[in-house]
Amino acid sequence: MSYQKWTHEEELKLKLAVDKYGNDWDVICAEEFPQRRVVCLKNKYYCRIYNNPAFKQENSIINTHRETQLSQNEKSVLKYIKDMILQ
Repeated sequence: MSYQKWTHEEELKLKLAVDKYGNDWDVICAEEFPQRRVVCLKNKYYCRIYNNPAFKQENSIINTHRETQLSQNEKSVLKYIKDMILQ
């Protein structure tokens, strides 16, 4: 189990996983975050992502119209995360 602080990339990965799997937390945990507990995923999603408009706005980079404004490194990271989620 990991009790380390969440990175921004992990939060983005969690949002994409919820977009892909819905609220099937057991699957999200098994497929995307085996090092974290289900309750930690739910808490992070509902406290930090779902209920926080600032986070939603900050993470609007998921929208394709914004991807053209990203640096090459940011595009690479976003592509990697999307590929990992959509496998």
